[in-house]
Amino acid sequence: MKKIVIAVLLLGAFFFKSNAQEIKEKKGIISVDGKECLKKKNSMAQNSSTIYDLATNEEILYFQYHEYKPTRLIFSQENIVVELTQEAMPMYFVKLLFENGVITEDCQINKDKIDLFISKYGKLPERIIITD
Repeated sequence: MKKIVIAVLLLGAFFFKSNAQEIKEKKGIISVDGKECLKKKNSMAQNSSTIYDLATNEEILYFQYHEYKPTRLIFSQENIVVELTQEAMPMYFVKLLFENGVITEDCQINKDKIDLFISKYGKLPERIIITD
C-alpha cells in the first residue's frame, strides 16, 4: 500500500513539474523555458522597474516601488494601472503574469486575461473626480 501511495505522489510531482514554465532572469534578460523574450531595467532614482519586449524594445510593464516593494503595476501599452495588494519582488509578479496567461508563451500581453489578474492580485486605483 505504501508503494502505491509513493508512486502516485511521484507521478503527481512529475506531472506538475512537467507542466510548469521555467522563468528565469539573468543579467536583466527574462527567459521562459530557455527562450529569451523580455528585458528588465531597474531605476533606483525613480524607484521603478520596467519590462521591455526583447524583440521590439517596447515597454510593456512598469513597476513603481515604495520601500523596495512594488506597489503599482502599469500595463504600458494598454494604459491600465493596477494597485498591487500583495508584497513581493517584480519577478514574482512576472511569474504570476505568465502563470495566469497575461503574458503568453510568445511574450505578448493577452488583454483578455488582465481583468482576472487584477481581481486576484490587485485593484484598480480609486479615481478622484473634481467638479466645479
